[in-house]
Amino acid sequence: KRHLGERFVCDGYFAGENLIGFTTRIFNGTAMEGYTHGLIYEQNKAYELYQNFMLDDIRAALAAQCTRIHTGRTSAALKSSLGAEAHPMKCYLRCSSGLTNHLVKPLFYFIKPAEEYGRHPFEETEAGS
Repeated sequence: KRHLGERFVCDGYFAGENLIGFTTRIFNGTAMEGYTHGLIYEQNKAYELYQNFMLDDIRAALAAQCTRIHTGRTSAALKSSLGAEAHPMKCYLRCSSGLTNHLVKPLFYFIKPAEEYGRHPFEETEAGS
């Protein structure tokens, strides 16, 4: 918060006076990053915390006139039901030892993220609706 100032926001979610969840956002130009979420999982179902985190991220991005929201890879089904689309990411790693870099590089060709289920709620059907 000290370095990002108003570009960093943390919202708490309460049941009465008990904190049951929080979410943080970072605003970076016209993009917003849904950065960190924390919740008491036993309360998630009753309050739909994670879904509310996502909806509040969308509201915050719209209010800030952001054109992109970055949300990470978790809960792809929920995010895609809200219109999110997955995009490829790149990973850059550099070790301080040249030998380690040489040995680690081939390993990354074998590391592939799991395929995520995604919905497409805004696609047109064959009937054109």
